[in-house]
Amino acid sequence: MFMRRRGRTTGRMFKKIVTGVDGSPNSMRALEDALQLAKQFSSELIVVYVVHIPITSYSYDVLGSLEVFNKLEEDGKQSLAKCESMASDAGIKARTILLSGDPAQGIL
Repeated sequence: MFMRRRGRTTGRMFKKIVTGVDGSPNSMRALEDALQLAKQFSSELIVVYVVHIPITSYSYDVLGSLEVFNKLEEDGKQSLAKCESMASDAGIKARTILLSGDPAQGIL
């Protein structure tokens, strides 16, 4: 695949590929697809994990909420480490980003 830009043909269809992961099997399959595209088009791969705790799940127990957040953050770090390992095994350098907040906003 090639795309034309101002009459010239460029060899890279995708300069950057961003994929969100949450550690689920479906997100890992999406990562595998992103890895294939990154390899095919020599693209930069950016993997994003967003720690999200809906406001409705907060309680008056602030310390308990903090423990939950810390656990979810640790899960995110482990998922991103797995993603980096998968990318490395595929010969692709991936940049990983761990955020907190609304996943849709964080990925965009």
